[in-house]
Amino acid sequence: MLQFILSTVFLIGFGSAQTIDDCPAGIIRDKYLTLHGGNCFEFLVDWPADYNTASEDCGARGGTLVLVNNKDISDYLIDQLIYEYGKASKVWIGLNDKAKEGTYVWEDGTPLSGYSNWAPTRNGTSANHDCVFFDASKQGFWDEDFCEDQLFGFIEHKRPYVCQYRARNGRATTTPPPL
Repeated sequence: MLQFILSTVFLIGFGSAQTIDDCPAGIIRDKYLTLHGGNCFEFLVDWPADYNTASEDCGARGGTLVLVNNKDISDYLIDQLIYEYGKASKVWIGLNDKAKEGTYVWEDGTPLSGYSNWAPTRNGTSANHDCVFFDASKQGFWDEDFCEDQLFGFIEHKRPYVCQYRARNGRATTTPPPL
């Protein structure tokens, strides 16, 4: 009887665990696709783009640029970028003030409130700097830059980026629950 109960608990635990197979179809299943906190993250660390192009790319596949709306996601990005991919990069995140200067909105339409991680010396005073990037090499501080290349592409504003997608089937876990 005890073995039956343990087997049932074991199967239920594994049955509820998510894998990258719960990420949306059409996204390449490779080392750059991860699962954390019920979301799939696609790290496009070798494909820099300007903010607008990166945002369109994520949107075309059913996601957004990553929404770094809590410290857990910030810490996760730092860990993945530096220790998993060896990229202490500045990456685009899904936050901007393109519609109204100083009013920041996440790409899912929610306003910036609560968690933020602005760099102490940020460039955000310029009305032309509307798109936010995350600096993994500096504790995940945020700063702003131009959203697209300037002077007909002679001045590039390309950065790696991370797309975020909602995983299917509830809460994500990468390890089976303890027995």
